[in-house]
Amino acid sequence: MASDNFNKSTFSFGGSGVTPLRSINYDCTAAEIKVSGSADSRHTYLAGIDDETLTVEIVGSHTAQIGDKGNIAIAWNDGATRGSINHCICVQNSITGSMDGEITSTLKFRPSIATGS
Repeated sequence: MASDNFNKSTFSFGGSGVTPLRSINYDCTAAEIKVSGSADSRHTYLAGIDDETLTVEIVGSHTAQIGDKGNIAIAWNDGATRGSINHCICVQNSITGSMDGEITSTLKFRPSIATGS
């Protein structure tokens, strides 16, 4: 039986695993398209095109640079793979540290055109 906790979940970018992994945040939203007409008794909507953002936090620094492209593979500890994105681009690499604390990096990715295009 799969576990529903985060520990042992994995993340890789461009085929290389990233550890130690602190957190993964996959967000997928869509525009709300109002399609209700004047005769409708309530507003009705359709969903627009998916808009995905993936943010990961790791302990230490990471060599990903803004503009680096690759595929993302996520394996959540419960067996899900939601958030894996083919053809993505790195749009943020922030590094933070403080006195007597650890260094952490936040990497943010968005879908992109195919690598090499």
